[in-house]
Amino acid sequence: MPSVPITFSRWGKSSYETQEDVDTESRLLSSTVDVLPSNADADVILVHSKQKVDASFLSQVPSVKLVITSTSGYEHLDLEYLRRKNIRAARMPLLRRDAVVESTLGMILEATRKVGHFRKAASEGKWVRSDLPNINPILLRGLNIGILGAGVIGRRMMEVLHFLGANLYGADPRGVPEYCKEATLDEMIEGCAVLSLHCDHNINTHNIISKDRLSTAKGLILVNTARGKLIDFDYAVGALERGELGYLGLDVFEEEPFEKINYAHPMLCFTPHAAGYHPNLAMEMRDNLLKYLRQYNKGKRLLFEL
Repeated sequence: MPSVPITFSRWGKSSYETQEDVDTESRLLSSTVDVLPSNADADVILVHSKQKVDASFLSQVPSVKLVITSTSGYEHLDLEYLRRKNIRAARMPLLRRDAVVESTLGMILEATRKVGHFRKAASEGKWVRSDLPNINPILLRGLNIGILGAGVIGRRMMEVLHFLGANLYGADPRGVPEYCKEATLDEMIEGCAVLSLHCDHNINTHNIISKDRLSTAKGLILVNTARGKLIDFDYAVGALERGELGYLGLDVFEEEPFEKINYAHPMLCFTPHAAGYHPNLAMEMRDNLLKYLRQYNKGKRLLFEL
């Protein structure tokens, strides 16, 4: 243990975090580090997705040696600059992994099991059991499903869908599990009933779902709980109207809060970047932070260090 305690400061919090959450976190971490007030210069800082960590921001924290983002994604971190300055960085993808997977699965099931159709019929007082062959709710077992991105969340999604008996196709520069067939994005759009996005946003994936790709789709179920900028939103909505998409489920958007959240279509589902939320999130964040700080104190490489 260093003779001088490591200092820690939190820079910002999510809209659903309470002051009680932050105070409880401070009490827990104080056994390992010297917890400073929010937005202070410290050896270790915690940031969230809305805090861009670049040269300008880092000029406010000249003492920082480690940046931890409470998110799975890290496009808000200028990793090149951080490495140049010998500042370490780590992310926390396990906090929201299972919640995102369940939210994604919920959207897929809404589309495959025709939940919206049944909800609408019931609201109109219609008992549509005799019309089930035409409504055609389908099984995930034996269904071709494409997964773009096999990181922490994408791989978990593959595990769940594999267990449910889906035929999986995937693409990721790091490779895909042995039970998943490698396929290009175009191959997945043309040959799969479902496409779920779980990749990073970067120069190569910006608006990767656009006219050039969706024009070949026929009734594709498309779900995005990863990054809003992966999709050309206006074209995707149009594709839904034209039948290129049979269902569109979005939890993330290019700009948030999303101004067109009231856009209505029976086969469209919008959630307000809520896929990763669960009641134990604050507690698990505290526990993970404590583990990270203890590892850092011992000079070890952190879990999910970038």
